[in-house]
Amino acid sequence: MLFIDIPSGQFVDNADNSHKIQPFKLGKYPVTVAEWKEFLSATKYDWKNTVSNINNPVTNVSYNDAEAFCKWAGYRLPTGPEWEWACRAGGPDQPNNIQEIAWCYENSDNRIHPVGQKTPNAWGLYDMLGNCWEWTSEAVGSSSRVLRGGSWGNSAYYLRGSNRNVYVPAYRLDYYGFRCVVSPPEILNSDLLIPRTRLQAMMQNLSLY
Repeated sequence: MLFIDIPSGQFVDNADNSHKIQPFKLGKYPVTVAEWKEFLSATKYDWKNTVSNINNPVTNVSYNDAEAFCKWAGYRLPTGPEWEWACRAGGPDQPNNIQEIAWCYENSDNRIHPVGQKTPNAWGLYDMLGNCWEWTSEAVGSSSRVLRGGSWGNSAYYLRGSNRNVYVPAYRLDYYGFRCVVSPPEILNSDLLIPRTRLQAMMQNLSLY
């Protein structure tokens, strides 16, 4: 799994809330089917959905599923402000080249696509908008969690860093996925990470990497 260094900074969201962000590392791509299958094999986690191309983002995962993967791998989900800060990458809420960077209703052929095929954003992150919604740790009330980014089924007009989707943590849908955060940076040397031999094997099996 590859990570991108996200710098510290501050931004004001569309509701005029100011957010101060500390540096962190965010997955270059959403978690893929190949990485998810490694988790299933290692943990015998109870998940029975059909998987697709190993380089596709894994979908049909709930917030609870994403949390289980992160706990196993030693990572976490991004907060809502972290996700939006990384998505904007110092730019506007919605880039003017949206169809160059995102799979959406207008260009997706009504299906999900392998990660990394579109142009990355200014900080080198792929598929932050479109392709699949991504769970964050942001909570709404006591029983719901927030997803960000939109999917291949959403119109290009709808895809922007500020848009949110809210569902209960156990809900699975075929365009719900996630990506991981490493924070603080020192965790890269932690024993909580996927053992080096296993991580190397995962990367060798991923043609994309």
